[in-house]
Amino acid sequence: MKTKLLFAALLGTVAASNAQTTLYSQEFTTATGSGLTIMDGDGDANNWGLFTGNATTAAWGLVGNFAGSRSWNPATGTPPGPLTPNNFLLTPEVVIPESFGATTLSFRLGATNPDFPAEQISIYLAPAAANSPALIQLLTPVFNYTLTADDAQAAEIFMVDVSDYAGQTVKIVMRHHDCTDQELLYLDDLTLVQETLATKSFNAAQFSVFPNPASDVVNVVNSNKDNITSVVLTDVNGRTVKTFNFDSMTKVQVNIADLTAGVYLMNIKTANGEITKKIVKN
Repeated sequence: MKTKLLFAALLGTVAASNAQTTLYSQEFTTATGSGLTIMDGDGDANNWGLFTGNATTAAWGLVGNFAGSRSWNPATGTPPGPLTPNNFLLTPEVVIPESFGATTLSFRLGATNPDFPAEQISIYLAPAAANSPALIQLLTPVFNYTLTADDAQAAEIFMVDVSDYAGQTVKIVMRHHDCTDQELLYLDDLTLVQETLATKSFNAAQFSVFPNPASDVVNVVNSNKDNITSVVLTDVNGRTVKTFNFDSMTKVQVNIADLTAGVYLMNIKTANGEITKKIVKN
């Protein structure tokens, strides 16, 4: 059964800034007017809800209120003790326009207890026809992650490239599932943005990234003389692992020697727009 969730105002107005269009933004700040919905896939009447922020959670990086879902209830809960969540939090429908720029979903995520951090979350971009837990679970998630102690009492920013969904209308679905007897999973600052490149001549071909694969240093060069202002590396889980800021340079170097071998996404930002490249660390 789908239930109206009465928290967090929908901030999904379109606003362009710094060569990006914000397609949807949710900060879980108020108790009315949201348009969000919840589904209780496990039927225990425990689900996603609004949690009031305080000085402790602010120190973790959670500004104000945030969304959360439990896999364990305190003595005052119904029922108390371990839960087996299959809880769904759904946004209103969001239109993702066709674009020659990347579309990125970002959010803050964490767990309250470093001794019991293993909350699991999957995120889906679901069409309107996927209107039940059973149908959503048939979809391939764009993000799946089991939290660790490193994610506890922190508000890590995760970023996921969802450019393949351009031209579709979707709901963003957060599913807390397949975990028990941990504590609380929390979520904040959910944002979907799309690059709106300043000129049609701004494209990936203008950027050379070499060597690729690389072991230590990667060169980033812009042939159109657009000044590079930052380079951000994210891993396959969407976690930001390195950020480099530059003083408007057309050729930069980034050191990846300390990264674990694997595939990373490199977001390159200039004054005229952004582009994302895939790199491999040997």
